[in-house]
Amino acid sequence: MVSSSSERRYDIIRDQLNAYALFLAENDLSQFDLDELYTMLRSIDRWGKHLYRFFGQYLSPPKNKVDFRYCHDEERERALHLKSILDGLQSSFRTHINAVSRPYLRPLTIRDMPNKILSKIFECVKGSKASTIVISMFPVVLATSRTCSLYVNASTTTAVTC
Repeated sequence: MVSSSSERRYDIIRDQLNAYALFLAENDLSQFDLDELYTMLRSIDRWGKHLYRFFGQYLSPPKNKVDFRYCHDEERERALHLKSILDGLQSSFRTHINAVSRPYLRPLTIRDMPNKILSKIFECVKGSKASTIVISMFPVVLATSRTCSLYVNASTTTAVTC
């Protein structure tokens, strides 16, 4: 049997998560900026913390076959139901946040590496075949003179000539 305080907690968390699910179904998230989306996701995450604080014992896997927590099947089912709602909401918001923020990201290249790391790379390939090894490692990047000068600046001890 479910206690009244546990039932109240369940109802409060369920109502809040359902309100976010309804909001998600009725609104196009593309009308919100990233700050607003992150604020909503943080709020959902806070309700997830409440869920784990009050019902976490029913969500963790059993330690053994006769674990006493699984005697409360009704509470376990209720907790798992809330967790499925929470996981769906978090996944939807994160998917949309990733889609909205992707256009602002650019792919990283070797030119984005700090000179210290480039120096370490050149130390590893130092020797009589250093320039051949470096050129074979980065054929596309070495095509530009700017990048080549970056390598020369970063690798003062390595014989790389452009």
